[in-house]
Amino acid sequence: MRDRSLDDTVAHYDVRHVLQAFGTYDLPFGRDRHFRISNPILDGIVGGWTLGGTLTAQSGSPFRLTSGRATFNQYDAGVVLVNGTTVEDLQNAVRISPGPGLNRYWIDPKYIGPDGRANPEFIQLPSTPGELGDLIILRGKATWTFDTALNKDFNLPGRASLRLHVTVTNVFNHPIWGTPGWSGNPSINSTTFGQTGSPINGARQMYLRTEISF
Repeated sequence: MRDRSLDDTVAHYDVRHVLQAFGTYDLPFGRDRHFRISNPILDGIVGGWTLGGTLTAQSGSPFRLTSGRATFNQYDAGVVLVNGTTVEDLQNAVRISPGPGLNRYWIDPKYIGPDGRANPEFIQLPSTPGELGDLIILRGKATWTFDTALNKDFNLPGRASLRLHVTVTNVFNHPIWGTPGWSGNPSINSTTFGQTGSPINGARQMYLRTEISF
């Protein structure tokens, strides 16, 4: 009832590709910049700003289809693919599409049966004692997000200065609908198989912060 080689699998944190890019740009307006502003009030409003940005893009996180059937190796015996269904078919079916109510589907709805569980025409439970199903590892969709910031220094009387930070997260208000790599290994026997309820990232937010040096 034990086969330790089956424990050798992809780690849940195995994200294959991650790109993070950072950049800053001094906007060319204001004193000591390309487009000088002689009016001190106007310069204080639009001059001297520095724009920054952070782009994070990554491939999907892995997840494993489970059955809740401990027919082999004590924990989960995987699932049984039928009627010629392949792992590649399931991987190609991982996509975000409209679901019931405000939910989304993270897999092609054809793989979801009328009762909300996995469609038995393609995926079934291993029901024979000692039966080893397919230990299927899929990967979620690639994601990206972009944050930006504006900074500006102000001279105060004496040696004091003030720095203003404006940070905007998820600047394009781009929702990331979660595939199971972020929320655990999905059971094909769940009546909400293939569904996700809300974006895993937050809506656009703006933060203001000031620093005074003296």
